[in-house]
Amino acid sequence: MTFTEAFTLYPYDVERIAAETGMSPPVVDREINKLMQCRHDQRVKAEKRRIAQRDHMRRVRADLPDLRARRPA
Repeated sequence: MTFTEAFTLYPYDVERIAAETGMSPPVVDREINKLMQCRHDQRVKAEKRRIAQRDHMRRVRADLPDLRARRPA
């Protein structure tokens, strides 16, 4: 069984993953830490992208004329 399959079945259970994959527990622990760091980095990257898009749209909207003010009565 691969590490990914074992982690999917037994999330964060280092001993069980080690038994299923044949890896030593310290190696499994390092792999879990790398996986968690990767997930964290992806979340941070997505959040930065979301903030950049929000700020961009705020600048675009600020540059547009307010069409509601020109609406004929």
